[in-house]
Amino acid sequence: NRQAIALRSQVVVPTVEDTDQKYSAKTDTLGRFELKDLRPGVYDIRAYASGFKALEVRALVVQATSVTEVSFELSVGSTTEMVTVEAAAAVVETTSSSMAVARNVSNLVTLAPGAFNPTKPGSMSTPRVRQDFPETMLWEPALVTDRRGHAKLNFKLADNITTWKLTAVGSTKNGELGRAEKDLRAFQPFFVEHDPPRILTQADEISYPLVLRNYLDRAQTLKASIKPESWFTLLGPADVPVNVEAGDSASAVFRYRAVNAIHNGMQQVSAANSQISDAAQKPVDVHPFGRPLSVTAAGIVDQRGTLAATIPEDVIADSLQARVKIYPNLLAHVIENLEAGLEKPNGCGEQTISSTYPSLLVAEIYLKSGQKSPIALKARRYLAAGYERLLRYQSESGGFSYWGHGDTPDLALTTYALEFLHHAANVINVDKGVVQAAEKWVLQQQTPDGSWRGHWDKNDKDALLLTAYISQTLAQLEEKDSSDSNLTRANLERALSFLAAHRDLADEPYVVASYALAAKAAGKKQAFADLLDSLRKTVHLQQGGAYWMLERNTPFYSWGHTGELESTALAVRALASDAIGTTADQPLIRQGLLFLLRNEDKDGMWYCGQTTVQVLKTLLGMVETRESSDRLTLRVNGKDAKVVDLSSGQTVVAPIEVDLSAFITKGENQVDMESANKGMMSVQFVADMYVPWGDARSVTSKQEPNAGSVLRYTVEYSKTKATTEENIECRVRAERVGYRGYGMMLGEVGLPPGADVDRESLEHALQGNYSVYRYDVLPDRVIVYIWPEAGGSEFSFRFRPRFGMSAETAPSFLYDYYNPESSVTLKPRHFDVTQGGGK
Repeated sequence: NRQAIALRSQVVVPTVEDTDQKYSAKTDTLGRFELKDLRPGVYDIRAYASGFKALEVRALVVQATSVTEVSFELSVGSTTEMVTVEAAAAVVETTSSSMAVARNVSNLVTLAPGAFNPTKPGSMSTPRVRQDFPETMLWEPALVTDRRGHAKLNFKLADNITTWKLTAVGSTKNGELGRAEKDLRAFQPFFVEHDPPRILTQADEISYPLVLRNYLDRAQTLKASIKPESWFTLLGPADVPVNVEAGDSASAVFRYRAVNAIHNGMQQVSAANSQISDAAQKPVDVHPFGRPLSVTAAGIVDQRGTLAATIPEDVIADSLQARVKIYPNLLAHVIENLEAGLEKPNGCGEQTISSTYPSLLVAEIYLKSGQKSPIALKARRYLAAGYERLLRYQSESGGFSYWGHGDTPDLALTTYALEFLHHAANVINVDKGVVQAAEKWVLQQQTPDGSWRGHWDKNDKDALLLTAYISQTLAQLEEKDSSDSNLTRANLERALSFLAAHRDLADEPYVVASYALAAKAAGKKQAFADLLDSLRKTVHLQQGGAYWMLERNTPFYSWGHTGELESTALAVRALASDAIGTTADQPLIRQGLLFLLRNEDKDGMWYCGQTTVQVLKTLLGMVETRESSDRLTLRVNGKDAKVVDLSSGQTVVAPIEVDLSAFITKGENQVDMESANKGMMSVQFVADMYVPWGDARSVTSKQEPNAGSVLRYTVEYSKTKATTEENIECRVRAERVGYRGYGMMLGEVGLPPGADVDRESLEHALQGNYSVYRYDVLPDRVIVYIWPEAGGSEFSFRFRPRFGMSAETAPSFLYDYYNPESSVTLKPRHFDVTQGGGK
């Protein structure tokens, strides 16, 4: 080991800064060294080793009351070459797990992340700004050891002052498992605890208490400061003197008003004197006081195309952000959803699969293409994490439930999980026992007549939907072979016989398309042809597009517009799978594709995870290769806006986004696109903005035609004028009135900036309330997963304001998860909070 040999001959020479006083030491066989009885001061350290570049670490602080740790690695090179590292950077670098010189890793980590940076007497300390505060610092799904079982992983410690839980799970080739945990404490003896409100509304006024924590053995008098930024105006001084007793904490209060809307605006604070210092920076979003609104338009460009969009006349000034997303090929839609789905709620079993499915599709694309890319690695990481989360929802019986915790397994969900696991096994390690147990459970639920029936299936017609969906999934899995499968051909034949016997009852395109895909996979050519003919007859045409209706819920409770999208995706997929009718059906397939692309939402999804997955599967079967590179010219309202270069080939690329904000005006807008060469590509225009709330207390979405259902939502606070010492109770009621949509609703409850939610009260709200299944606490709201009961669902919880303010809550929002267009939005509430104790 060349590095180890070099370390054995390494000489370390510390020198007191600005003096000729020197100390020296040689490293031992493990590369460790120790210098005792150094006088307190600021040192430069030089390390020499034959065949390596010399290294100098400058301005390292040594104190009388603590052990100072330093770690570094020498690089191969001439001894005459010198590499200089400033002390602040050196301290950060020691957070790498590739430490060459360190006596105690645990002690070293405790000192690593901070900017505890004493300087010479008489000068003001300049701290390193801590700004990396992740919740998960490191995720490495696949680390391979050498033959001795050793592995090395380099990473940099984050800036959080906390204790990290390091968990490692290992497996051998023969299936033996091992697990280890280790706490890594990141600490420094003085630091600022910077926890500002993450989201604000324009005109919010905040009295923000910056906490200073002093774990030194003597009191400190410091200057606490907040750095001015363009997005806020200070209502008081930017510098505040603070005295902090030894082993204690104190606060410096900064008053400011949010004046300009911004995304990820920085808020930097610091505290320093001539001996110690610390600084931290965190992002803050400020949005206008108004209702968020998005306007979208999408289409297909084949040399030429036009998109039209109308911007409301009352749009709030400077809130309009417009862009065009260009998808060089349909694969780009899948890449976009790699992370878009993860930002959506994923608290139940179905959401867990749907949010991870795009990662599976991306990983499969790269696996088939043989390409290597950071995107492929990211997809595998997300896929492995989603797989681990999904295991929480499997019951002892083998079936999967929506919420886990011993809930009754669901047939459609278990089938969905089975399909996901079968495909995931081609990319990552999947426990065969998990797959076989799920498969066995699904087959056990098949009735003697060949059907599968859900909780609400009262007759044979009701059973067709679930039976067709399960048959389609199992037939396609059986077609691709599964040597370890419990599935027998007899199971599938019984299901297809049931569907054939009740063909006259199958009037839903969702059922017909699912049955067609099952018949195609099972080799039932005549049945497949007849079913496609039925799809051709039941299509609806709309402005050049084509769609298929849905009169009831899907197996995953989608209905209304999202139900139409799922039915259309299945119908287009079935038509596109017909090798014989491909040419004749091309116009219809293209019209169906146009309908799907036109209904893509602003995030690049199709409203909910399940619908998005169905659409992406269809798009993947229709990818066309661009024969040569191309240029797309964009004109907005007759003015040249942008020329975009497009690559050739079936390259896996993300969408190309072009900012058009400067060209978009109130009223009618037209975006014209022209490419130099032929080749289909999809484009989408997205404009995000805010419009005034007006006098309305709530805003209800446009109701589905003949939907027969309405959402009702109330959020009440026990008080809106309070002190920071008072708890505030929030009472929530959600109700679906009518017969459509039996699935999950999501309720968002707006909170004032920086509210501290009492999680115990939320846990109490869940106990005994069978309609409220889960909650998530976000910086400006609480999200609650609701499975509504007859008569509505009610619950309450408490929160406490952390600081004084005159500010707005986030809006509250209730929507049907499987049909988000059915929704109701409540206007924000104003809170006046004073500091408790009269401060």
